[in-house]
Amino acid sequence: MSNPTLGVQAFLPFYRHVLPLETFAENLAPQLAATVAEEDREKVTAKLWQVALHVVEDHSYRTLIERFHHFRTERGLPLDPGSRTGIDAFRLALRHPDTCEAVLDAYPVLRRRLGKITENLRKAYARMFVAFRDDRAQLADIAGIGAQETIREVSLSNSDPHNGNQRVMFVTTTSGAQLAYKPRPLAGDAFAHALFEAAEPYMQHSLSGCVPASLSPGGHGWQTMLATNPMTSDVQAGRYFYRLGALICLFGALGATDLHDENLLACGEFPCVVDTETLLRAHFGAAMKDTLTDTLVEQMRLSPASTLLLPVNNPHSVIDVMLAGVGVLGEQKSSLKNPTVVDPESDGIRVEWRTFTHRHSANVPSLKGEQLAIGDYFVDVMSGYRDALECVRPGTIDAVLDRFADMPVRCLIRATEVYARYLDASTHPTYLRDESESHRLFGLLRRFHRTLTPEQNDALAAAEHAALDTGDIPYFSTLAGDTDVCAYGGEPWPLFHRSPLATARRGLAMARERHDRFHRFLVEECLGHIAPDAGGVWRHSVFGPTLVPAGPGTWGGRIAEVIGDLAVTSGNEPEHGAGAGWIGSIGPDRHTPTINPGNHVAFHDMGGIRRALVSAGRHSTAHAAEVGLRELTDTYGEQLDALPESVFSGFASQLLSMPDAIDDAWLDTLLEKIAKRGEDREGDLSNGPAGPLMLLLSRMESGVPVRATALDALARTAFDPHGPQPKGARWEVAHGQLGVMWAKARAGQLMSHGQWRREAAEWLERQLPDCRPTLTGWCNGAAGVLLAAGEIGRRTGLDDLVRAHAERLVQAAVALPDDRPVDLSVRHGTSGVVQCLLAASRHLDDPTLIDRARSYQHRVLAQARQTGFYVGAPGHTSLVGYMLGWAGVADSDLMLNTPELPNGAPTAFLC
Repeated sequence: MSNPTLGVQAFLPFYRHVLPLETFAENLAPQLAATVAEEDREKVTAKLWQVALHVVEDHSYRTLIERFHHFRTERGLPLDPGSRTGIDAFRLALRHPDTCEAVLDAYPVLRRRLGKITENLRKAYARMFVAFRDDRAQLADIAGIGAQETIREVSLSNSDPHNGNQRVMFVTTTSGAQLAYKPRPLAGDAFAHALFEAAEPYMQHSLSGCVPASLSPGGHGWQTMLATNPMTSDVQAGRYFYRLGALICLFGALGATDLHDENLLACGEFPCVVDTETLLRAHFGAAMKDTLTDTLVEQMRLSPASTLLLPVNNPHSVIDVMLAGVGVLGEQKSSLKNPTVVDPESDGIRVEWRTFTHRHSANVPSLKGEQLAIGDYFVDVMSGYRDALECVRPGTIDAVLDRFADMPVRCLIRATEVYARYLDASTHPTYLRDESESHRLFGLLRRFHRTLTPEQNDALAAAEHAALDTGDIPYFSTLAGDTDVCAYGGEPWPLFHRSPLATARRGLAMARERHDRFHRFLVEECLGHIAPDAGGVWRHSVFGPTLVPAGPGTWGGRIAEVIGDLAVTSGNEPEHGAGAGWIGSIGPDRHTPTINPGNHVAFHDMGGIRRALVSAGRHSTAHAAEVGLRELTDTYGEQLDALPESVFSGFASQLLSMPDAIDDAWLDTLLEKIAKRGEDREGDLSNGPAGPLMLLLSRMESGVPVRATALDALARTAFDPHGPQPKGARWEVAHGQLGVMWAKARAGQLMSHGQWRREAAEWLERQLPDCRPTLTGWCNGAAGVLLAAGEIGRRTGLDDLVRAHAERLVQAAVALPDDRPVDLSVRHGTSGVVQCLLAASRHLDDPTLIDRARSYQHRVLAQARQTGFYVGAPGHTSLVGYMLGWAGVADSDLMLNTPELPNGAPTAFLC
């Protein structure tokens, strides 16, 4: 019992000096005498003492490593991982109380902190034993223990320390009953039970086992321990995911949060929520207004996407692994680093920062030893979700809320990981030897939401500092019906704009307002980036049914109908009416969260949706989209300035997304933004000044006046031989030299600049015969080559050259993958091919290409039905934007009805 296992055994004498076993046992003796049989007391005491020593070690080891190396160098010993001479001598030195006191004297913050932490730990342990003694009779109701039963074993969870270093503890009694002691009341469990009881009439499979049996006799609570048993039949697995879908719906509508992988257990056929303190949330931050901007933000926040149940990525988060409660298979590698003690029992002992991996475990359901992926059970998930939604729609859940106005609710002011990082940093010797340095470190946490008053900022900062300075993760709470916040040991003060109950009612109302397709779409979006194969959940996609009756030219209208059902509307401008926007993903590798609140307003993404709705003749929704885009651009327009010259992703994309808003003032602004970019601008067609030049020339050719000086300025910048050059392969339309030559051919003819035409013609003559694209699409494939070469040929008199190679390029463009899901997107997939074929038919004066486009679309639909599909990126089946999503698919298909392209074609830079 006196030799516990620690991270650095050589430092054990110091830890024992700080927390002597004899004192520890003596302090707990009265409580153990009443709750632990005599033969078990030594074992229980030893376990708790070892846990306490680990806490002492967490706060001390860096300081002791520093002291050791001073000790080593004073004795002339080398930093040698192969030697134990110094570390053994240091161990002997620490056995002298004077040495330990000298360490504590040199680090007064450490002395004070360890004194408080060890005192708190003893009190926390004592509280648990007293609670067991007092609650024993009541525990018979949930665990079936006898009135005289005692505790046989105690262990601590890996939960964070809160409110005086209190943690969740696991207790095993002499009869084998297992209980979880939680140092807070479990009113949230009662709320969950009431919620599930209200949902019972709507459910095919009961949710009653989705939260443990529990007891809250006072300021603490007890839960029965649950076994994470595997399932034995497919029927059980279907029921598990049905229940999981119901939880996703109910908790999403309520605005629940923090339901991560440690707070949900896979217990046979029941997904069980073991931490219910954040099933509701207060509204923190600015008050929500009746604008589309705020409605989209709130819809995202009060939805399954924000519960942490579903897998989402957020590059702006302090955590870069997915913690989804539903379970993510496989090992995730984090780029974050944790301090690790290296060569701990040698003279080379040191701390290194190393990356770590994260693997989900107890929250991942399994069947006969095989872990199950949620995507494989999407039908069951959505079946449970739909049934739970039927409970939400009539207001059944709203009635439950009224009974829980006094329920404590935990408030997450910051991510726990932020606190954990600061707490870890505070164990560095620099902050332990100097109180002012410790204060300075914690003072860096003062940044809160900009809407808070100075007094609110000060109160939150003081509470955080006080908790961290005693080794706690700060813990804030409120009552469900209140807007005040309270920190441990303090008085409440006003903070929130809306109480948890009011927020839940708002979430329920928003869930009711949304179309069934919206709910399905949101779950599908979250699952896209963990799909095991390219097709993701294509068989059950919200857009999947559009394929069944579709034909070329009719498919797009059905897609547009679905897109309209996914819209979120709000606001009511006196002149223009309500606006519409879309939340969702814009695709992977874009440095954005999985779900965004409609803020990506470039044409490439949500800004292109309006065009598809107009093409489909859905004028009411298209008008709302235009109103919404105008508001969202006012709010988020600065995002377009990161790449202002891009005709798809920057300020210039308004030429496509809001063509009616283009005037001389707008053009002056564009030129000014491009000039400010200088040499940082892009040099290709898709992202560089050549793109807006192409569209302005198209406008001019169609009869829209365009200022000649603006065209000259853009052309000089786009074709500057000393400026930035394309970075892609020479045959890429979007990012290669081909795109620039295409722009030179159009500009050369329409601006009467013979040199540009000659350059384009000479380049095409040299390059086209040897061009053998390996890809099919518009961006960097054969379709893009056909399109660009066709117009270069027409503008420069090389029509015959292009026609000689056209069939070869067409054959390459219309090739489809064998037995694999097909990419339907505009940028890299089949929809871009359709646009290219239609536009090339004009340039080459070849109407057979229109027939080829229609027959190609027939084949695309047939293959998508048979082998699956995705849009823009493998696994993603529900992106709604233009270049990578369904808006572009719809628009491209509808062009088959008007192959003369009266409304232009974005990939052809026609408007």
